Amino acid sequence: MGCMPIQIMEITSYLSKGHHWKFPGNVQIKNHCLKVFPATHRHIAKKFIAIIEEQEKAPNCLTAGITYLIPKSGDSKEIIIYRPFTCLKTI
Repeated sequence: MGCMPIQIMEITSYLSKGHHWKFPGNVQIKNHCLKVFPATHRHIAKKFIAIIEEQEKAPNCLTAGITYLIPKSGDSKEIIIYRPFTCLKTI
């Protein structure tokens, strides 16, 4: 592919911006743990590079989410006023 590989510093930067105790998903590893163990950042970068190179091999836990319909306002009996809201894993 013609994209630049993901750098460890990019992973560190994105993780530093994440909220500590957000929903971690099935893996149950909270952002706080990923932030304070920088040895994991190299492995995360490698996994994301592998997923970019072979997208069909991306694990379902990273691409699947739960979608809720949230009413914007007004009469909640009208389907047109709902917007989809999907909960994904923090990683």
